[in-house]
Amino acid sequence: MKDLLFYSQNQELIFQITEISSDAFKGNTNITSVSIPVSVKTIHSGAFSNCTNLSSVTILAVNPPELKQEGKNNKDAPSNWFYGNDSNRQFYVPDINAYISESLWNYYYSSYINPIN
Repeated sequence: MKDLLFYSQNQELIFQITEISSDAFKGNTNITSVSIPVSVKTIHSGAFSNCTNLSSVTILAVNPPELKQEGKNNKDAPSNWFYGNDSNRQFYVPDINAYISESLWNYYYSSYINPIN
């Protein structure tokens, strides 16, 4: 899957997902893995927080999505985009160097970032 797309009944493209909103999946313990399409440019704070069974996050975009913290300076923001079960969660990305070069991805998640096989 490259993009999450929504079509009307007559197969006209309605929209692509470009952001994952704050607390979108917060506390959903049924999620064990997620694949984030290339169209997602921003992940807002708390999007996957307390998804304690989420162990695998595959991000298909070569350029890392922005980790956005609402109402705070990103440099002071807590690492709550994927908070919960952090030590068991792994991220799979197409270009490790691109993610590690982004300050928030590097600071919070660098030891959990792996190449997509």
